[in-house]
Amino acid sequence: MLWLRATQEMARVGTGAMSDKMPIENSLFVAKPLSGDRCTWTLASRLGDMLQMAEEFFGTRDLSYTILGTEFHDGNPQICYPRSGRHVVIRLASRCMWDAVEAHCELAQECIHLLAPSGTLLANVLEEGLSIYFAQRYLKERLGETRTCDATNYSAALKLVQRLLAIDSTVVRRVRQTQPAIYLLTPADLSACNPSIPCDLAEQLTTRFAY
Repeated sequence: MLWLRATQEMARVGTGAMSDKMPIENSLFVAKPLSGDRCTWTLASRLGDMLQMAEEFFGTRDLSYTILGTEFHDGNPQICYPRSGRHVVIRLASRCMWDAVEAHCELAQECIHLLAPSGTLLANVLEEGLSIYFAQRYLKERLGETRTCDATNYSAALKLVQRLLAIDSTVVRRVRQTQPAIYLLTPADLSACNPSIPCDLAEQLTTRFAY
């Protein structure tokens, strides 16, 4: 059964009213049939929508990695690389099993790390800042929800990313045409893509993120 994509024509489940926001279903995994060949959203189908949106904003993902799916664990959200090979699993915090909005927030955040997986848990400030920026934007535009970031290190990264995108909203997509791996970007890469980016900003964004 085809999964229902995000469109302004999608009806609210159970009401028949029209909305430009996607309703959050009770189940994160069970797709429930709607009229025609449509069905309700799950984490799997939401991830597809998130990836499409992320690629539109920040460039295509590394297709040499295979995304295996989503699981929950007693820890912070992350992507992991099981066994050997180029496989990626998205891990969400176990608390998300009882909080659908938080589950989608974490899923959107980890989606950014799927664009160019590093094979490790390391990232730079730019990548982590983009993850928060994208998660907040996705939740607002697609779900009509708002989430703030209380962690000092992540909020600082977000502010730097907002500063960058205010200068050039398409710089990430363009710079990834020459260096696809966000975690490998250098100050010189950003400056070459847009010389108006301040040197101090480029340095801070390409610094390894302190977890």
